[in-house]
Amino acid sequence: CIKFEYKEHGKKKYFEAKSRLSVMNYNDSTTREGLRITLGCIAAINKTCIENNIKLLVALIPTDVSVYYHRMADINIDQRYLLDTIVSSEQKLKQVLISEFKKQNIQFADALDSLRARAWTGIYPVMDDHPTGAGYQMISKAILTRIK
Repeated sequence: CIKFEYKEHGKKKYFEAKSRLSVMNYNDSTTREGLRITLGCIAAINKTCIENNIKLLVALIPTDVSVYYHRMADINIDQRYLLDTIVSSEQKLKQVLISEFKKQNIQFADALDSLRARAWTGIYPVMDDHPTGAGYQMISKAILTRIK
C-alpha cells in the first residue's frame, strides 16, 4: 500500500498499487486478453444499439492513481516506479479503447479531468479506490457534457 499525503490540503490517500497493476499491466497477456474481450463486448453492444436506433456512450473512469498522479512528485523512487508503470499502462489501455471507439464511431466520455479538478474534495475515500457519491457525481457531470 502506498501512502500519499498532499500537504497543501492536509489530506491523505492510500493506493493499493500492486493489486491495481496486476490487473492493468498492459505488458501482461492476461490484461491484453481482457481488453480484447472487452472490445468485443462493446462492439456487440454497439451493433445492438445501432440496430435499435440507440446511441451508445461509454464512460471512461480512471483509476484513483491516475486522478492523483499529477500531484505525486515527492513519492520515493521505488513507489514512483510502480505508480509510473500503473499510469503508463492505464494510458496505453485508454489509447487502445479510444482508437477502437473512433473506428466504430462510438461516443465516449472521459471522467479524468472532472475527477482531477475535484481530487481533494472527498471524491475518493482515503483507503478505497472506488469513488464516493461525490466522485460519481463528477463522473456523471463528465458524461452529461458529452450528452448535451
